[in-house]
Amino acid sequence: MQKIALIKRVPGYKSIILLILLSGFAEGFGISTLVPVVSYLTSATQSLSTIPSPFNKLVPALISIGIDPSFEVLLALTLLLMVLSFAMVYYQQCVAAMAQLKFLEKLRGDAVESLFNSNWPYLAKVSSGQSSNTIITESERGVEAIMALINLLANAFLLLVYMTFAMLLSWKLFLIAGITIFSAAIFGRRLIRKVRETGKSRVDMNSKYHLKLVEYIRAIKLVKATSLKGEVLSRLAGPNRETAHSLKEIIISSARMRFELQSIISIAMVLILYVAIKYLSIQVSKLLVFMYIVMRLAPKFSTLQGQYHSFSAHYPAISILDNLLQDTIENKESLIKGTKLKEFNGNIEFKNISYQYPNTQFKSLRNLSFKIQNKQFIAFVGKSGSGKTTLIDMIMGLLRPSYGELLIAGQNAELLDLESLREHIGLVSQDSHFFTGTIQDNLTIGTQLKDEKHILNCLEVAQLKKFVTSLPLGLNTIIGEGGINLSGGQNQRLAIARALIRKPSILILDEATSSLDKESEYDFQSAIEKIAHNYTIIAVAHKIETIKHADSIYFMQEGQIAESGSYKELMEKAGAFFDLQSSYNR
Repeated sequence: MQKIALIKRVPGYKSIILLILLSGFAEGFGISTLVPVVSYLTSATQSLSTIPSPFNKLVPALISIGIDPSFEVLLALTLLLMVLSFAMVYYQQCVAAMAQLKFLEKLRGDAVESLFNSNWPYLAKVSSGQSSNTIITESERGVEAIMALINLLANAFLLLVYMTFAMLLSWKLFLIAGITIFSAAIFGRRLIRKVRETGKSRVDMNSKYHLKLVEYIRAIKLVKATSLKGEVLSRLAGPNRETAHSLKEIIISSARMRFELQSIISIAMVLILYVAIKYLSIQVSKLLVFMYIVMRLAPKFSTLQGQYHSFSAHYPAISILDNLLQDTIENKESLIKGTKLKEFNGNIEFKNISYQYPNTQFKSLRNLSFKIQNKQFIAFVGKSGSGKTTLIDMIMGLLRPSYGELLIAGQNAELLDLESLREHIGLVSQDSHFFTGTIQDNLTIGTQLKDEKHILNCLEVAQLKKFVTSLPLGLNTIIGEGGINLSGGQNQRLAIARALIRKPSILILDEATSSLDKESEYDFQSAIEKIAHNYTIIAVAHKIETIKHADSIYFMQEGQIAESGSYKELMEKAGAFFDLQSSYNR
């Protein structure tokens, strides 16, 4: 039942199965016409009445419809039916190939969509390397497993057709062939079992190797700059060797299976000939057709074994992909179709909010209450783990309060349409993510705003217009994966421009200057000061200089606001914020 359920996942599986049956019947009819043809060849005087049923029905059927059953007619009919059967098989394989592509596309699409629809606490723990390996590699292997199962069904039916005709010709010879096939199946079982185990371990090894490779590629600058190449290559060599070894085991097992099967079939054919001629006195016509059937049957059985081999090797990939889908579905983000936030012209208010991450005892936020006025510049500072990022994630709707109430523009955030809220948010994070493409593609991603004047205005605000327009290709300049062709400061200012192009109401700066040098930090700070009070700006920062001009600064400790006020007010208090600033200056 489990295998049937797998087949049902393939688009158009009913059409494929119908074509399998039709091609099998067509091939059977083609074989049935061979018997009278061979009878003519082996003995012109032999009566066709000696031909066993149902092979002896063809000639009377032709006569009944007014066709002379001459040798030429029978030969032409045989050719026509056999070509028709081959055409049916070809068409069935084409339909199966199209179904395979659609299935792979759907499987990957569903997995990617499900992943991106997951909630943030789940995504924060997911390995990007492992997920990409599952979606790209394991999905393809999983589809191969299911298609191998369908092809196995097709060949099993054709095998049944051949075996039926072989039994009708001579049950004694069929008994010999049957024993041979059964022996081959017994021999193949141990290899199939071994391949299934190897396939499962290969899935695990591929996933681990892919994960390590992605991690080291991301850190390639560190690797090259600190002469870690030898160490990294050494660490990657082991997993690479293991994955190659597991593939070798599968290939060798497949070759061994073919060798054993071909050897057993060859023994069977010699045995059949010997018994038929020496002891059974089988008619030459029946023997020739029987041998033809055995010759056709042998590769079919070999293919059948190979397909089951392929299914066993790739089947573990289905479980890996299904586990990912199941996990993402269980952790799906709840996007309530609530009130749409058409425009943001209100405040953000935290009312006694606490937050506790799943499976932890520690509260990241504890009874937090404060209000952010519309178009204020607000900053949150504090040591790592003080709750700053959790607070920002909550404003963006990535997290929901465990206790308390978050109000956005006077409305409970729980009742807002999250997508409409996020359309009002511009984000500049510590690691500004850019994609391979032009500057314009990266700036306008996810928007319909292609107005060059608006783009250049945003670049000017971000103090990057002069740089971009000086480039030979201007906005059409390729910036490379991750913005590799730009400096750190240019990356961050480009991220500001990208956020502004969306015409956001809320601009969130999440540790946006932590990796910048003094000059780049100054340029970034100037850009922020230029747009202050045009947006509600919420900044999380370690570097105090970046937020000196904020309207209010909230100093956080252990999930609570320890102090708040302007920079001047906090320094005059000479409290915890003053101590933090002093430690930075030392």
